[in-house]
Amino acid sequence: MMQLTSQDSIYHQPIRPGVKLRTTGTVVGIRRARAGAHLTAKLETFDTESGDTIVTSWTTSIIRDVDVVGKDKCGELPDLPAGSAIPAAAAAVFIPREMSHTYTECADIWNPIHTEREVALAAGLPDIILHGTAIWALAGREVV
Repeated sequence: MMQLTSQDSIYHQPIRPGVKLRTTGTVVGIRRARAGAHLTAKLETFDTESGDTIVTSWTTSIIRDVDVVGKDKCGELPDLPAGSAIPAAAAAVFIPREMSHTYTECADIWNPIHTEREVALAAGLPDIILHGTAIWALAGREVV
């Protein structure tokens, strides 16, 4: 089973060291897709003391070769806020080949397209790929 993911997040305020956070998730949509099931979820991260929302994220996944039981529920992604005054930027990030293996072990996320070249090639990928959540974390690090 292969999973393809995308994610959009709005940071309402910075995540600060020592703050205790709680994240809740809601499935807002699930529908049949040619490759399997297309799932949309909304995640909200709160400061446990103040109750303030820190981050709101929408994540979509296509889970290959999985059937949807029941009616499709098409969740809409919200309109994202207009661009800020911060100019667009790019950063080169070095990703060592073994990072997929290390991330798999540390995050306890197991999918052989990230660690087994033969499986990645059979799935139509050019090689093993880094986890989407790892890429998202690296992008967040660069933004901060």
